[in-house]
Amino acid sequence: MLDSLGDPLFNESPDQIGAIDADDLPISSDLIRDIIHWDRVYQAGLAKDCSYFGFSDPKANNLLREAINLEGQCLFERLQEELRGKYEVEYTPF
Repeated sequence: MLDSLGDPLFNESPDQIGAIDADDLPISSDLIRDIIHWDRVYQAGLAKDCSYFGFSDPKANNLLREAINLEGQCLFERLQEELRGKYEVEYTPF
C-alpha cells in the first residue's frame, strides 16, 4: 500500500505496475481523504534515507512507525471492505 517517497496505493500486477490514483477507485471520499492524510504524515516525517523518521530518540522513531502502521492497517481494512469483490488488496507495514 505505502511506498517510501512514492504513492500510497500501488498496483503490482505484472501487466499494470504503477501508482493508483485513489480518485479512480470506487471508494468513499472519506476513505480517499484519510489515505491522503496518512500518506502526507508518513512522507513529512520520513528521513531522506527512508530508514527512520528523523527523531534523535529511537523510541520516538518507533512510536511514529507504530502509529503509521496502525493507521495503515485500519485504512487497509476499510479499503478491503469498500473494494470487496472488485479488487484484491494487500498491505505491507513499514
